[in-house]
Amino acid sequence: AAPALKPYSATLLKNYQPKQTDYLVTGIVPLYGFCITAGSPKIGKSWMELDKACAVARGKQFLGCETKQKDVLYLALEDDEQRLRNRLDKMQINPEELTRLQFAHFTPTLKQDLILDIDRWSLNVQDPGLVAIDTLAYIKGGSNKSGNAYEQDYQLLQPLHSFTREKKLLTNCVTHLKKHKEDDSLAQVTGSFGQTGIADVVYNLSRLKRNKSIATFLSSLLSGVRS
Repeated sequence: AAPALKPYSATLLKNYQPKQTDYLVTGIVPLYGFCITAGSPKIGKSWMELDKACAVARGKQFLGCETKQKDVLYLALEDDEQRLRNRLDKMQINPEELTRLQFAHFTPTLKQDLILDIDRWSLNVQDPGLVAIDTLAYIKGGSNKSGNAYEQDYQLLQPLHSFTREKKLLTNCVTHLKKHKEDDSLAQVTGSFGQTGIADVVYNLSRLKRNKSIATFLSSLLSGVRS
């Protein structure tokens, strides 16, 4: 049954004390919610998400910030075992240290049983904290070309958003930036505003020139920029 409407007086807010944000990665990643990391192809999105997953699973720093150690599920839907092992070797991380990190390379879409599978995983680990999904396009499945794109994206992602907040999980989906430049960083994210609208935090990974080795990490959660 749909929840009943229960209005309350605005005057009651005088007694409400806003809660401080709890972080999975101090100052950068909230403890739970639905987030999107967007960036141009080959800029390092997957590397950054893998680095974050390893940091949380080991309780190590990420981008110089402290993390809370949690169990991590990394859906590497565009990679295989060899690529992951090669990346861990380059990151100088011993897989034996990653006892709280699990990988998967195939998964149902959101229109199928993805949320149910994530729920099953969360019930079978000690302290579930982070679900990294690389990429968002994979779990969205085929798109319906008719109808309003904003409404379709919002309705598709809303159950995942509600699930992650209910379960106190942080779900982070990787996606791309549009090829053409936009003044608004959220408008640069591929897809409709339905995706960025429902996200609790949007991370934008970009650089001004492709030949630069430093990428700028911009978060809608932050007032500043980390490089």
